[in-house]
Amino acid sequence: GEMVMLPPAMIRLLREDDESYARRTFTEYVEALQETGEPMAGITFHMFVREMEANAEALKTELSCNRVRFLVEIEDGKPSLKPVPLD
Repeated sequence: GEMVMLPPAMIRLLREDDESYARRTFTEYVEALQETGEPMAGITFHMFVREMEANAEALKTELSCNRVRFLVEIEDGKPSLKPVPLD
């Protein structure tokens, strides 16, 4: 077989437990908001995780997978969550 090299961010998404993933993603998102000067008013960890989980659930059917996680990216000067189907 051919050896496939995954980027470190993908390996982390695959290996992290749910709590570590949620905390890291929230921290990266808040840092991206600060970096881009976007408002953070009203964003709490629990609200962020609830929204992220709802989006992941909705994307499972669309992406034909059993699990979705997100990578924090900055697109057009704004933070965004890029969905990554895992299985």
